[in-house]
Amino acid sequence: MDKYKGLYSSEIGVPVDRNEKKWLGKIIIKLLNEPNITIRKIAKETAQSIETIKDWYMEAMPAFKISFEDEQRFWSQVFVRRENECWEFVGGTMDKLGRGRFHLNGHKIMAQRVAYAIEYGFMPELGIKRICRNINCVNPKHLIMVGEL
Repeated sequence: MDKYKGLYSSEIGVPVDRNEKKWLGKIIIKLLNEPNITIRKIAKETAQSIETIKDWYMEAMPAFKISFEDEQRFWSQVFVRRENECWEFVGGTMDKLGRGRFHLNGHKIMAQRVAYAIEYGFMPELGIKRICRNINCVNPKHLIMVGEL
């Protein structure tokens, strides 16, 4: 059975409505849980653009809600530098590996996940990678979803 069934450009009518996007996004989430599957690979295999696959993925993700006060509290714990430089999370607590954790609604959440969610409006199921490899960087421009490359 073809694991990409339903995602091929030849199978999908245009335009795709919101319910279809959500359904397609759920297929993508399942695929990304498999080893060696990336957004880029799904796009190549299905003749869809990377942006289209990301759009469908994001449609299936629940929205991330954070209060204005919590967002301000988060950014007050970040040493913000120039736009292309690392922004280090310096507040909250650290885990065993030295990565920052932000306290939100009684939970300790990895700081890079909070920064990504604030910037993009959702928190990916699979996690976040830093392209800069700085374990405390929370600059949204340095953060990508696991499976994005």
